[in-house]
Amino acid sequence: IIFQRLSYKAKSNGDYLFAEILASLEEDSLWQKQWSLQLVEVLEAKSAENKNIIDLWCAQYRPSVELALKNLEEA
Repeated sequence: IIFQRLSYKAKSNGDYLFAEILASLEEDSLWQKQWSLQLVEVLEAKSAENKNIIDLWCAQYRPSVELALKNLEEA
């Protein structure tokens, strides 16, 4: 989301090189996301304790992430 919006703004301001850099960063972030999701799957499959810890971590940080995303949508 962030890279797409910044890339759009860069293009609208005529900064095509920066828009391309942002597109590259977006591709990298998507790769990181997939890698992280696969790691979580492996950890959860390994033990129920891992799943519980990951669930607790998600519950702890979800409100902050949702607030940050809401603020991005409004920007």
